[in-house]
Amino acid sequence: MFSQTKEVQGLLGISDDQAEIEARAAYGPELQKACITACDEIVQDYTPELSKNMELKINETMKNYRLSEDYIREQGGSFYAKAVSQISNKSPGGIPTPELNEALESLRVMYRLEKEDTYPAHLEYFGAVYKKSILEAMGSTGVIRPELRDGLADLRLRLGVREEDTKELFLSAIEKKFVPMMEWINAEMERTQLSQKQLSDRRGKDMGEDVFQTGKSADGTLGLGAEVNIMGDIINLVDFYTENEIAEEAEIGTKEVDGEEVPVIGTSYPITAIGSEAIDTNMAEYLYRQFVVGAFSAQGEQASRYEGARASFGGILGLTNEKMEEINDNIGSSVYDNFVSRSMSQKGSLDQQDMMFLANIQTKLGLTSEQGEKLMMQSQKKVLSEEVTSIMDNATPEGIKAFREKCNTMGMDLTNDVGITGHQLVRMFEQEIIPALKSGEITVDNNDSMVEIQESLNMDPDECETVFEKTVLRLAKDGLGLIVSELMRGREENTVDQIIQLVRYAAFMGGDLDLTVEEEATAWQIFNIYEAFDFSGVDAETVEENKELLKIALGVSVES
Repeated sequence: MFSQTKEVQGLLGISDDQAEIEARAAYGPELQKACITACDEIVQDYTPELSKNMELKINETMKNYRLSEDYIREQGGSFYAKAVSQISNKSPGGIPTPELNEALESLRVMYRLEKEDTYPAHLEYFGAVYKKSILEAMGSTGVIRPELRDGLADLRLRLGVREEDTKELFLSAIEKKFVPMMEWINAEMERTQLSQKQLSDRRGKDMGEDVFQTGKSADGTLGLGAEVNIMGDIINLVDFYTENEIAEEAEIGTKEVDGEEVPVIGTSYPITAIGSEAIDTNMAEYLYRQFVVGAFSAQGEQASRYEGARASFGGILGLTNEKMEEINDNIGSSVYDNFVSRSMSQKGSLDQQDMMFLANIQTKLGLTSEQGEKLMMQSQKKVLSEEVTSIMDNATPEGIKAFREKCNTMGMDLTNDVGITGHQLVRMFEQEIIPALKSGEITVDNNDSMVEIQESLNMDPDECETVFEKTVLRLAKDGLGLIVSELMRGREENTVDQIIQLVRYAAFMGGDLDLTVEEEATAWQIFNIYEAFDFSGVDAETVEENKELLKIALGVSVES
């Protein structure tokens, strides 16, 4: 036997460590075989006698081949995990019977494992059972009753799950209930508060008609659509969190007292809406703001209930105390923003009834008339700023005209009040004058509509003139390109409107449109088409002037 070679080992100068390595390499498989056999037979048909016999075989193998306790402990972890897996599969409902737990305990002793060594395997195979039991204990209300908590504690011992891991499993189960509740609140808030376009942008898919185009909007008070339902859902969420005792007192920071740093104890929220990624930070802040608004508008006992839940809801969302204070400090602005946004989305502007309601809010918030007026103006500006973004994303002359006229009626300067950039103003100006140029509404003799647009946008006249000239040159170049393309395809009849427009553009620039016609024959072809037009009813002098302007624009000799 290997144990009889100790003397030879000494004569050869082989250390105990080296001997251990050689023994493991040569005879480790024998011990592994004995461990596997013990695992399979004890799990299959456990009896104390069988366990004792198997342990004797393993001990004998270790002794005969001089394998250390450390070695079997190292190997035993995997064999024990295999046993836990097998017992998990054969246990009713995944919960091992007392007999099967005895089998596992005998294997733990046999493999020289500490209790701590077994926790990972128990967590892996029995953790899901414990988590499922937590979810079942919550029932339809989502709240675990005290008597069921005692039962869960007994179950933990039976499953062999460590107490520290139990907390993680508990929070994981709570999160499984918490996230859908939070997502529902978030979805309802998005649906009732955001325009269809804003909702489409957030969700990355088309959600139907735009609220600003249809005039539809959410119902509710102060912009809190479906307020009663959502506020009720929020209170249910806070109750779920509170009654399950999820929040805990913990050190949340430090502060200096008499020159020393002392811990600050506060309420810690291990599961939050932001942390679980049920919502993003922006929506968390928005939800908290809306809840405070809803609490502000409530009355009596309900108002007190909301007020008491406010801090808890902010913590559950994952907001810091500083952020909540910031939102609370700006609640007056929030109230105005929500009400004005809802009213303007429905009506386009505030009416007398809206003004009376705002006056009532102003009194409740203790604001002066000047402060109330300032808040109202700021809220209107915000709505218009958001609206212009939507309009410019899909700019149309009609939409731009309606928007600027609404701003003018409200006394809002597009740049200083609404925040439209110089680049956007130029684009708005171009979008309106282009169809007017093409249709002939704007001519050399009649530019009243262009002046009205310039004054409405409050743009510098010189800047508008520069933009106008660049627009005319660009339209002329594009028009010439279309004319040449149609002529190359032999479709002269399709060039009529473009040639008329080209003549109109030439009139603005004295014929100098900076055009290049590669073939002189093409230029003359264009001129000849125009010359063949029916000018009945048109002043002959004007016709001749237009012909000369067209020649200049096309670069053909005036004398030809």
